[in-house]
Amino acid sequence: MIAALWAASAGAGTWVRAPGHGYVQLSLGHTRADHRLTESGQRLPMTDPAFVPSNFEDVFEDAGFSQVEAALYAELGLVPGLELFGSLPHRWVRSRWELALGSDRIVQRHAGLGDAVVGGRWGRAVGPTVAALAAGVRLPLYDNAPEILGIEAGNADPYDDRPPLGPGTVDLDLSSAIGVSGANAWGQLEAGVRLHDRQLGAQLPVRLQAGGRPVPWLAGFADLELLWAIADGQAPDSYLDAYGKGPLVLDRQSSVRPGLGALLQPIQGEDPGPVGLLTRIDAVLAGRRVAATTSWTGALFVTW
Repeated sequence: MIAALWAASAGAGTWVRAPGHGYVQLSLGHTRADHRLTESGQRLPMTDPAFVPSNFEDVFEDAGFSQVEAALYAELGLVPGLELFGSLPHRWVRSRWELALGSDRIVQRHAGLGDAVVGGRWGRAVGPTVAALAAGVRLPLYDNAPEILGIEAGNADPYDDRPPLGPGTVDLDLSSAIGVSGANAWGQLEAGVRLHDRQLGAQLPVRLQAGGRPVPWLAGFADLELLWAIADGQAPDSYLDAYGKGPLVLDRQSSVRPGLGALLQPIQGEDPGPVGLLTRIDAVLAGRRVAATTSWTGALFVTW
C-alpha cells in the first residue's frame, strides 16, 4: 500500500537572535489528505489505479491519511550574528482504507518520534534589512525497515501494517535569506538547496512571507512555500521496499503550498510581551509525486 507523507518544516525566520536571547515554541498540528498528485501533476484520489497495485484497484472505495504532530522548536543566540536552532517532533499517523464491498475498513496506525532538526544561522543587519545564511540537518528518529512497518516478506495481513512516520532520509538544508521590517510590517525571502541521502536527491526550497501588525497585540501574515526537484539520481517512479512490496515514500517531489497565519501577543508596557499564540493553515495546491495535504498548526511560544 502507498503511504502519503509530508515534511514538517521548522518555523525559522530570517532575523537572528542576540546573544543570550531565545525563542521556544510548543506546537500541535493536524494534517490530512485523501488525494495525491501524480508525476504529471494530476490530482487523483488515493484509491486510483495510479497509486494502488493493479490487483487492488477494485478493492477500495475510499482512502485517507492523517497526522497529528506535537513539536518543540527553539532558537538561541550564541554570539553576535550567530544562533542555533532545532526541533523535535512526535507524530501520530493514521491511514484509512474503506473496502468497496461491505462496511469493513482497514485502519493502520503508527506513533513515535519524527525527524529531528538541528542547525545554525548567521545574519547581519543593515538598517531595516537583514541578510542571513543557514545550514541545518534533518535526522529521522524512526526506522522504516519492512519488519518494523509489518510489511516484511510473508506478512500478507494489511491490518497490522504501520504507515511510516516520515521519508526516512537524512537531509541537509543550505539556505540564504533576506528580510525587511518596518514599524508595522515585514517581508522575507528564503531560498536554498536540500540534499538527501537516498539516490543523491536534491530539491530547491523557496519561501516568501509578508506580514503586518494592524494593532499592537495582533499580527497577520501570508506565505508561499515552493519546492522543486532538481536531481534524483536513479529514483524509481514507485519507490519499493527491500521486498518489492511498496511503494513506501516517493522521492522527486515538487509542491506549491500557500499559507495564512495570525499571531496574538499581549502587550507588556509599550511593546509585545514575551508570551504569545500562533496559528497557521496551509494546503498543497499543486505539485508532483506528493500528497495534496491540508494542515493546521497552533502554537504557544515564549521569547526572552
